[in-house]
Amino acid sequence: MAQQLRIALVGKAGSGKDYFVEYLRSRGLNVLRAAYADALKTDISYLLRGLTTEDHYTLDDGTAWDWINERKHIPAIRSLLQAYGEAMVALYGEEYWAQRCEDTTYGWALYDGVTPLVFPDVVCITDCRKLAEADHARRDGFSIVRIVRTDGYQAAGITPENSQHRSETEQDRIKADYTIVNDGTAAFHHEIDEAVRWIEGAPF
Repeated sequence: MAQQLRIALVGKAGSGKDYFVEYLRSRGLNVLRAAYADALKTDISYLLRGLTTEDHYTLDDGTAWDWINERKHIPAIRSLLQAYGEAMVALYGEEYWAQRCEDTTYGWALYDGVTPLVFPDVVCITDCRKLAEADHARRDGFSIVRIVRTDGYQAAGITPENSQHRSETEQDRIKADYTIVNDGTAAFHHEIDEAVRWIEGAPF
């Protein structure tokens, strides 16, 4: 791949954002996945398990958000994540989670075209849900890709109440650079390929 692709995905819960990354990896691309909510999930995972900041240095943090993901089908867990996320934004600003993600996950990987290190082919943020997050991503050179799911699939843990939370509704106001459709079939692969070609400017 001639250039590093930076992609921020917008889409409702269950739209196929993580699958987007899995598919690119299956194509042989080195993809760094980042998510604004990973730090949020890690914090809540530690809280609910009674862990302290000292445990942060002795445990594999890569398991923390998996622990939460396995329990997101519980509506109260999803609602807790939403409430905590908003509380930190209220305290520290709209771009708190975006900046924390950049500082801890992907900031090092943004290829400057000069530094002779091994950089990922693609840096993909899988959960761009708010206008401030989209603005932050654009400043870092990311293209915004929206995924629209059309087969009626509903992610576990979504209730009428938490589906109306700002993290689910504000994304509708984000202006995407490119929109793809996930109809639940292999045609989604073609949609992803076309999005990458559009961003890259050439087939891969």
